[in-house]
Amino acid sequence: RSWFKISGGTPCTDSSYVGFAGLSQMPVFEHDNAGVKDFFFRKPDAVAKHWLGLGAFGWRLDAAQEIDHSWWREFRSALKPEFADAPLIGEVTATATDATDYLLGNELDGVMNYRFRADALGFAAGAPISDNNGAAGAPLTPSKLGHALTAIWEEYPQQAAAASFDLIDSHDTARALNSLSSSSDSGLTEPRQRLKLAALLQYTWVGAPMVLYGDEVAIDAPGSDPFPRAPYPWSDQSGSLSVYGPPDLGVLDFYTRLGQLRADLPVLRHGGFASLLTGDTSKASDDNDVYAFLRSGGADKPVIVVLNKGSSDEEASIPLQGAYPNGTTLQDMLVGGSYSVTGGSVSVKVSPRSGLVLVG
Repeated sequence: RSWFKISGGTPCTDSSYVGFAGLSQMPVFEHDNAGVKDFFFRKPDAVAKHWLGLGAFGWRLDAAQEIDHSWWREFRSALKPEFADAPLIGEVTATATDATDYLLGNELDGVMNYRFRADALGFAAGAPISDNNGAAGAPLTPSKLGHALTAIWEEYPQQAAAASFDLIDSHDTARALNSLSSSSDSGLTEPRQRLKLAALLQYTWVGAPMVLYGDEVAIDAPGSDPFPRAPYPWSDQSGSLSVYGPPDLGVLDFYTRLGQLRADLPVLRHGGFASLLTGDTSKASDDNDVYAFLRSGGADKPVIVVLNKGSSDEEASIPLQGAYPNGTTLQDMLVGGSYSVTGGSVSVKVSPRSGLVLVG
């Protein structure tokens, strides 16, 4: 009983457990209790060590903000000597919160990057977003996206940014497809294009893309929790596929290609980041919706990612900051096409709500 916070007398009779979010079914531990610490991480057979010893890859730590920083420091110190490569990823609220204090090398390795979620959805959106998890507001221009991504890159230690889970939705939020839909849309054609644009950013920016099951086939679920937890529309199960599906195999193919790009291009997994072009601040008039950034580092080939959030084709001249010399032919690894570097820049044409992934 000393392990828990209890309000009143006897639990489940005239009193109840103090619980997370006021739910007694989710009791809160007395984290300073020595027995609690022994059970979770201090003893040789503690829960955290036991499962890592059986082959678990790491820990995703729910609601990390509910536990004191000193506890997480002890947790890390107990695990890392034996499991140095096991990532400790914290959910520091399911909103766009600055989690820098947890990422200074003595607590968590990374976080559920809800800041990225707000940025990715804000850029991909065609209309203001109404969302209960920190992604609400007017759509982001290219320059605002560039500023927001640069802020994460500069505020978080780079190792932590690279280890964090980049998500565009989760079981706690509205589905990305729902967030990217508006009353002015006719059907889901444009929202699915926006979903793919957000996913392209998710797979090419710094960090590990974390996909909520079903996004890869554009599951459509209305509103916020619990609706995002809808079952996957398996064809061999009872019920109508039209409720949340049917699965969009074209979107699935797109996600498959994104995964292959990360496998084929190492710099997407561990390279650095720099903004190259924010079309709304450039001198040109036909690139207002274009954002381009560079992933580079070490001996890996640099990658230039170009995104067009607009509703029409746009042309842009992208300065490459010396990533490739003049005369280099860049190939688009996403849909095909080649482009030549001239005068330190590359000129491209980008389809609406789409993008390019260029490699020399």
